[in-house]
Amino acid sequence: MSRYVLDTEAFMLYLTGEEGGTVHRLLREAEAGEHDVVMNVYNLAEACVALADRFAPEELDGLLRATEALPIRRVSASDRLLFAAANLRAMHGISAETAIAMATAEQEGATLVTGKPWPAATAPPKEGLPSPLAREAVTLEEMFMGLA
Repeated sequence: MSRYVLDTEAFMLYLTGEEGGTVHRLLREAEAGEHDVVMNVYNLAEACVALADRFAPEELDGLLRATEALPIRRVSASDRLLFAAANLRAMHGISAETAIAMATAEQEGATLVTGKPWPAATAPPKEGLPSPLAREAVTLEEMFMGLA
């Protein structure tokens, strides 16, 4: 069974319908037991905050209730994961959101699914440092085109 971690952008694109086809397919396949789809609660909270800026309270409430039924396993941000994410952020100049999603993918042994253009999801490694990704990452566009 394949395991995937959704970052905030991938989840937001799914929820707003801007480019949700790929994530929608991934979630359908997860519902059928083909994949384990994971999201860190930090990334989920960040998506909720962003949605609150775009939707009326009653629309947001319905949307968030609908997400509870999705086949996404939520994981907490443990101290160990947060320290790993902080290290990734400091070493590579990436956002906290991206660092947490990357650290979650590493912890889960999963492929990171990002809504950000790749490789822009991570800054190039600082000179002399390894790439911030020990695991694979894939963009929604690559998944849609069947490249992943």
